[in-house]
Amino acid sequence: MVTPLIIPNSVSVCRDQDWKKQLDLKTMYHQCIMYFYLGCQSEEQEKHGERLAYFTAATEKLAECLKLAKVSMVRHEYQTQTLQVNHAYKDHDRYRK
Repeated sequence: MVTPLIIPNSVSVCRDQDWKKQLDLKTMYHQCIMYFYLGCQSEEQEKHGERLAYFTAATEKLAECLKLAKVSMVRHEYQTQTLQVNHAYKDHDRYRK
């Protein structure tokens, strides 16, 4: 059995990990947008090699964002399903009594 002192710590750690993952995702997304706009600026200045490098970097960052987002969505769906099962179990116990 888990002692009451450990439960708040484990919940806090879980929230911290989720928070860090969300910040990582947002950081990568903003870097992707930054590279895209730098590529657009290079295109206006007719610096085609620089443009290609920025657009390639933006595409790579976007791919990383999508990968992180999929992992986050799968985890979120698992947590939602777990909460629904727990809620249904508690309702079942309440009506059984």
